[in-house]
Order: sequence, then structure tokens, then C-alpha cells
Amino acid sequence: MEKIKELIEQYLREKKYDLVINSLFKINFEDIGLSDTHYICQKMDEISSSLSLLSIKIAFLSSFIIDPLIPFLKLKCYQAGLKAEVYVGGYNQYHQEILQEKSPLYRFDPEVVVLFLRIEEICPVLLDHFLQISPPKIEENINYILTTIRQLIFSFRKRSDAFLIIHNFEKPSYPAYGIIDVQEEYGQTSIFKRLNEEVVKITKDFKNVLVFDYDRLVSEHGKTNWYDPKLYFYAKVPFGAKSLMHLGNGYMRFLKPIKGLNKKCLVLDLDGVLWGGIVGEDGLKGIQLGDSYPGNIYKNFQKEILKLYHKGIILAINSKNNMDDVMEVFEKHPDMVLKKEHFASVRINWNDKVSNMQEIAEELNIGLDSMVFIDDSLVERELIRQRLPSVKVLEFPEYPSEYTRFLARMDDFEMLIYSEEDKKRGEFYRTRILTEKIRQSTTSLEDFYRSLQMKANIKLADPAVVPRLAQMTQRTNQFNLTTIRYEETDILKLMHSGNAKIYYLRLIDRFVDNGVVGEMIILDQNDHWHIDTFLLSCRVMNRSVETAFLSYVISEAKNSHVRYLIGKYIPTKKNLPVLNFYRDHGFELIETAKDGSTLWRIDIERSKIRCPEWITIMDEQSNYGNGR
Repeated sequence: MEKIKELIEQYLREKKYDLVINSLFKINFEDIGLSDTHYICQKMDEISSSLSLLSIKIAFLSSFIIDPLIPFLKLKCYQAGLKAEVYVGGYNQYHQEILQEKSPLYRFDPEVVVLFLRIEEICPVLLDHFLQISPPKIEENINYILTTIRQLIFSFRKRSDAFLIIHNFEKPSYPAYGIIDVQEEYGQTSIFKRLNEEVVKITKDFKNVLVFDYDRLVSEHGKTNWYDPKLYFYAKVPFGAKSLMHLGNGYMRFLKPIKGLNKKCLVLDLDGVLWGGIVGEDGLKGIQLGDSYPGNIYKNFQKEILKLYHKGIILAINSKNNMDDVMEVFEKHPDMVLKKEHFASVRINWNDKVSNMQEIAEELNIGLDSMVFIDDSLVERELIRQRLPSVKVLEFPEYPSEYTRFLARMDDFEMLIYSEEDKKRGEFYRTRILTEKIRQSTTSLEDFYRSLQMKANIKLADPAVVPRLAQMTQRTNQFNLTTIRYEETDILKLMHSGNAKIYYLRLIDRFVDNGVVGEMIILDQNDHWHIDTFLLSCRVMNRSVETAFLSYVISEAKNSHVRYLIGKYIPTKKNLPVLNFYRDHGFELIETAKDGSTLWRIDIERSKIRCPEWITIMDEQSNYGNGR
């Protein structure tokens, strides 16, 4: 820890602030103490105004003292590029904070609220006197707990749109009936399981309410190690120092996707990562990969990576190696879990890995800040850290046997919504690269477009597609004209409002069904339609799909006797590719605001926007046919 402190001090003197953040990844949070945490947080606070950090306001409401957690959480936030402002409600004051309209909680105006209640404080009879109460009395207490939670969420949601993270309940380490507790209908094991299931059901009735699986977290790290009895009896703090660190990690799994900081792409080295040994020296039969030790370590690690692929994480390779040697492993080794087709982008050469990483990002059309890099070489990791500080470089465990658990515990690939399109993302990106290679080989752009045989299926939204539509508003950045973020409940409200039309576009080409990749939310305002949201997945950018989509909506507006279509462009760091979208499509600039946003209008009758002839549109009223 002292070496890391010295490194931080050095970077501070040199004003290399991005490297200060990268140095945080070298901290072993298993060993860090409260004093070290305070020290690093203080240093980060001093330079935070000089860093490009997102701000986040977090409030904690609990039935016990939770204050010691805050430094750990703030440090984890800094590590993720977040500057956290934290409010902690008074001891056991969660009722007052939520129910009072002008309480300190609402004056703080948080983005995220954590509600952490324990049975020990809110209903101790289910622990202390469990064997003394009858089943009807148990039911009465269960109903009290669930009613309380529902009322708290209901009252909070009336006063705040913030995300609410609510803890479930930890099952007792030593249940009342001992070894037969799991067999008892009214044993504590079944009671707590039921409580947790009912909490999940309650949250589904409310917008932006998420469940923190506290019971699983405690079990994962061991209940015996989780608590510090002396600290609890002395100060009402029910955790040890390491447990605070694990709690902080748990919260980051929520905070990163809430703030859009989750990553899209995992870039992997090969030797020492996907297999043991060096394929160029040891050959196909000499590398360590199989069902026996140590090869089973790497095979198991590949299985964990494959889970990420099916979760929607893009995989790429950045390795100094001979292509033929590597391809022989992929094609002929019987224990390779990962196949060539799982990798959307591949750089296997003797170039420097910085250049390779930049090429991978460009080929995938994603930002470097969307990438995570794994390499067993300290030198390569440090090179990427220093030259490409926006790439997250993992300080991987020293022992390969820890690889799988380390990756499984990562919080960078969490998501709040999981759709069918996520399952196919790796395939989409691999196909996109193949499509780009075809584009480069064709003599004209129009010939390339025609070769794709694109079909756009455009429909009005229904409830089944709402999760995907919400997900796109939260994730899409490059082709997103307003970058307004919506939750599922927001979109459902718009659908039922009577003055909104929500269109979505599904694109099919000769290679793949790309799924739902386009979305347009239209607000009907008397004689004009206002484009509230217009976005397109980066997978299908630069194919003229956006023109086809716009032509369809203009045709719909004309059929509805609308005079004008009005669109707004709100600039961000990532949506510069659509800066001139409205101008290029014949819209007239009618207003420019101080923040740089612009308002555009087009006369429906005079519009010359037509669907490109190489795209076939299919909607709910027609069969496939060109030329809207």
C-alpha cells in the first residue's frame, strides 16, 4: 500500500491526474484499511476539480449506523470516474426521511437512494422470539414488514424519481430450529426466503426500484467473516472492514450502469490468459488447456468469458503472436471453449498493443472508454494505462487459479436491462466488420448498399418491445440526436398518453437479423410533430437507414395531415456524428440556444426526403416494397 501511496504522490506532483485514477486499480482492497481509504479519498478530493469526472449524489437510509462505509464507496466511485456526494440519514430515521415531504433527504435531491433495513431492527421478534410465536403471529409480522416496505417505496416514489436500491434480508446463520429448520414450513429459512421473494414482487410495481441481493453477498463472502460482533455491540455497525469493501463493490454494480459507465468490450491477450504457456514456443500440444490441472484453470476461465459473450459483451483479441499458430489452436485444440466466431475484432501481430487497441476501437466504432483490457504482462498493462488512460486495464491476479472468480466479480459488465438483442451483440459486431470489408471491396457506395439487401421493418411500439426501447435510450450515444434517457415506465406512459407515437425499426440484411436498432419518439403537437428522440444503433450507422426511417415518419405525418416536423439536436461529447443530420436532410434552422442545442423544422409538403432505393420498408400496413 505504501508503494501505491508513493505512486499517487508522484503523479500528483507531475499533475498526471488520469494516471492517479489508473493507479487506484492497483489497490488490493482486501488489504486496505480505513485510514488508507481516508488518505486516498482526501487526495482525490483535492484534485477532483481538475479531473473529468461524472458527479453522482447518493443517499443512504438505514436502520443502523452505516457511516463507516462511505469512504470505501467514495474511493470505488473515484476509481470508476465518479465524484460522489453522499448523504447519510440519521440513525434509524428512514421513516421520517421518506414520509416528510421536506426532509433533508429530499432537500439533498439524490440521484440514487439506498434503503438498507435489517430484521434485527425493524422486526426483531422474527429473530429473538421466533420459537415463542405462533404461525398466525409470524404471518402478522411478515405482513407488517412487506406493508412497511411497500408504503415506504410508494411514499418515496411520489416525491422523487431517483433510483431506489432496496436491500433484501439475510437469512439467519443459525436458524431457530437448527438442522431441521429447512424442513419446517414455518422455519426461519423458509420465512426469510419468502420475504425476499415478496420484496422482489413489490419492487416490480414501481419505476426505478432495484433489489440489492444482500443475502447472496453475505453468503458469498462467508457469514462468519462478515461481522465484527464487538463493533456491532459497541457502535451498532454490523460489519467488519473487509465487509465494507465488499458492500462498496456491490453498490458499484448498480451505480455504473445507472451512470452509463458499464463497459461494452473485453479485449484479451492470449498466452497466459486463454491458455497456459506460449503457443509460439510450446506448440499446439504444449500449451496448458484441458480438463486436468493446470489446463483446467484456463478452460474454466474461457467458460466465464463465454458467459459474458452471451450476455452481450463484445470480445476482441490483442496479442503479440503469429496468426497461424493462434488459428491452429482455435481450429484444432479440442478444449478451446472460445471459437473464432466469438471474437468481433482480432489483432494478432507483432505491432505495439496501443496501436492495436486503437484499431480495435475504430473497427468496432466504440470509444476507448468502453473497453476493458486483460493481459498477463505487467509491461503491456502499464503501457496501455499510460498511453490510453481511458481504457480500463485490469490488475489481474498473480495466480491463474483466481482468474475466473476475479472476472465473475467484476462490476464493469453489469446492466439494468437484458434484451434479446444483447444475446446476439457479439454476432452483430462480427457481421458489421464483415460488412465493412465488403464495402471496401465494392466500387461504389450504392453498389455496397444494394449488396446488403436491407429490409427495414418499422412498427409502432407495443409493450413487448418496451424493454429494448428503454435500453437503447440509455445506451445509445453516437447516433442519438437528443440523448434523453428513458426507463420502461416512462415509455409506457408515453405510449398511453394519447399524444405520442413511438416507432421502432428492425433491420434485416443478407447476413443477419440485426434486431431492433432504431427508435423515434414523436410528440403530436397540433399542426406539427416534434421529434423527442431519434436514435440508431452504431451497428447500422452509415448505411442510410436513418434516411429510410425519417422518410417513413414523414410519410406517416403527411397521412395524418401534419404540416411540420420539428427536431432538436442537443450536442454531447459523443453525438458529433449527427451534428449536421437535420441540415443534410433539408431541415431549416429555426433556433439556436445558449447551450449549443439547435431546433430544426421541415415543411412536410415540401419535403424531398425519400427512402433510398436499396432499402425495402415493411410496416404493419404493407408488405415489403420500396420507395416511401
